Amino acid sequence: MRWTYQIDPAYDPRGEIPGEAVISAAPCDDAGNVTGPWQQNPNYRPTVLAQLLSSLPADRFVIAFGAYLRGEYSRAQLRGEFEKTEFHALATEDRESLLVIDEGDGPAYSLFTTRELLPRDSPPPTIALRGSQILPIASNCRGFVINRSTFGSLWLPTADLLED
Repeated sequence: MRWTYQIDPAYDPRGEIPGEAVISAAPCDDAGNVTGPWQQNPNYRPTVLAQLLSSLPADRFVIAFGAYLRGEYSRAQLRGEFEKTEFHALATEDRESLLVIDEGDGPAYSLFTTRELLPRDSPPPTIALRGSQILPIASNCRGFVINRSTFGSLWLPTADLLED
């Protein structure tokens, strides 16, 4: 009997997968068609990316970022999604420029893919910009902190978008 698996989105399904990254499995025929019920893995431990995706089912950029991390998207495809996405970027109090933060990885811009992900207790000043507007000024930063939350955040090096 063959099996097909649902894998946590942070892992490349063509690579080595630890047991806790398998979400569920189902028996299938030789053509890959599921022939029985899906069985949930009680040892599955969702990654930060999986947690973010579960809260943002329609967030195209986060889905594209996951595909890029798994090797399913090229840098050019990720850049295309970045350029099309409207981000809510942390800004200075006067909203005249983007706020540069450093959490140990070097200077970065903090971006949110939806307003719903901004901190609720005291929302910081933001500027809504498309990624295509951010890229021309991105060379002064090492990367982007995306969707910072209690789960963590996504780190995207600037070089992944600017270098070919």
